[in-house]
Amino acid sequence: MGWGPDMATQSAQFEPVAWWWTRNQIGRDLRERYDLPKELPPTLLTLVRKLDDSDWLFPSVSRENEICS
Repeated sequence: MGWGPDMATQSAQFEPVAWWWTRNQIGRDLRERYDLPKELPPTLLTLVRKLDDSDWLFPSVSRENEICS
């Protein structure tokens, strides 16, 4: 198989598999090199707590609930 008109269609069919394999290989390599953290970094923990706070995420919804109660 050489270079030619069929090359584009053959590589297009292979591309999703190549990306999947590459992504998984990067994950395997990172897990080999680095230990999993025992807890989240402080800045990420703060962000997660904000997402869990309904007043911060949906201020109008929580105010409507207070008015209706």
